[in-house]
Amino acid sequence: MKTLFYTVALLMICGFIAPELSAQNTCGTAQVIDLINDSQFSGSTVGVSSDNATSGAPSCGLALGTGGQKWYQFTFSGCSTASLRLNTCMAFGLTTFDTQIHVYSGSCGNLNCVAQDDDSGCELTSDVTFTIVPGVTYRVRVGGYAANSGTFFLNVVFDSGGCVDPSACNYSSYASWDDCSCYYSSLAELETDIAPGVPAGGTIVVYQPIGGIYGPNVIETGAPGVLAQFCEADLCGLRIAFYLPDGATSWLGSTYSLTIHGNTFSGVIPDPGAETNSVVIVEDPTCGCTEPSAINYTSDALYDDGTCESASLGSSCMNPHEMLWGTAIYMDLGFEPLNIIELYPGEYALGKDKWCSFTYQGGAIRISAHGGDPVIYVKDACGGNVLYYMDDFTQGVFISLNPVLSLSCDDGLVPGETYYIQTLNLNYNSDYVVELGLTHFPGCTDPLASNYNACASIDDGSCDTCPADLDNSGVVNVTDLLQFVSAYGTSCN
Repeated sequence: MKTLFYTVALLMICGFIAPELSAQNTCGTAQVIDLINDSQFSGSTVGVSSDNATSGAPSCGLALGTGGQKWYQFTFSGCSTASLRLNTCMAFGLTTFDTQIHVYSGSCGNLNCVAQDDDSGCELTSDVTFTIVPGVTYRVRVGGYAANSGTFFLNVVFDSGGCVDPSACNYSSYASWDDCSCYYSSLAELETDIAPGVPAGGTIVVYQPIGGIYGPNVIETGAPGVLAQFCEADLCGLRIAFYLPDGATSWLGSTYSLTIHGNTFSGVIPDPGAETNSVVIVEDPTCGCTEPSAINYTSDALYDDGTCESASLGSSCMNPHEMLWGTAIYMDLGFEPLNIIELYPGEYALGKDKWCSFTYQGGAIRISAHGGDPVIYVKDACGGNVLYYMDDFTQGVFISLNPVLSLSCDDGLVPGETYYIQTLNLNYNSDYVVELGLTHFPGCTDPLASNYNACASIDDGSCDTCPADLDNSGVVNVTDLLQFVSAYGTSCN
């Protein structure tokens, strides 16, 4: 039997597109951009009347087009200036015309030039980067060159903020702008009472277990018997490692006492046995996720331990993007914070990730990622097992920076089951795209038919829903019975 296979070009790309609003056709009805959570907007200027006369928008050295426009606005909240990038460059020709971007401050009718661009992006699209100031409201006009109009995608690229003061307890070397979160805490104290007979020397290390290739986050290192003081804000998920002096095999009942967040943890320093050090785990009941909008918010927590999982779409496996056929989204992680990401049980990495889910309906799927240096994981459940993995190496040999996974029923995918795709980008702020293509397997997709094929993704009209109708007349009658009787006892070989 010959089986016909054909490919339908479908793309499914993970991310978030804010919906287009018809009300944003004028300056006074601009759509609001949330710089932290919004990464992309779709829009169309087709059939939109120009508001150049009523908006009072100046040209800023780039003549305003007359083919209609879409307006956006935002007010930056921070404690320092920041850099913002806006562009209309979109893969697969999803921005369909020669665009322009104008950025203004001020109010409608009294707008001031901030930045503008015509063709710095890909294929006559626009790309502009400018400095934003706290407390200032900015208005963004997206239109076309001359009388051009069409559909577009506006990408919002905004790097993560944080505390940029090195003297603060929550200083972040990854933050590119100050988000007013700097925390100057009271000091925690660690004391040790070293028993007589323990030789001088040894080391105590206070750390948090990030793990993986990045190692632990070391907070304090000192010698036994010396009072250690450090920021309380750092001390959630704490570990204390006690390294014996050279030649010693026991702490001989030495004790420790840690005061943190108003709680005191004390005990006997355990002997390391065959290891080089002994570790005490400090489980502070005041630590947890303190962000009320997070999925794992802990109402009793007084101090944030960095485990909050954002409820924004795609930020975790608990709230993945459900992949819908025929959509396409450009991904930029520049605005995302760095996270401690668990790849396998006990194996962690520092990076940025996004989550998608799809329900397998048969056929052969092709998962690919390109741009940056992404890694693809396919898991059988949220927090489940890694079923398939692909990066830029295969059996230790470099293949490509754009990993590709091809899977079907033959690889164990079960029709009707939901799978989770985690894409991890270790090249922190690089743009990348995740795609899911489908190659259809034709066959009978009717579960009630005798020849139902669970792996078929498109019906080819072959379903046999009435196997007793041997003459294909549409009814079971005497003719079918006679045909069966005449063939009774005949070998099928």
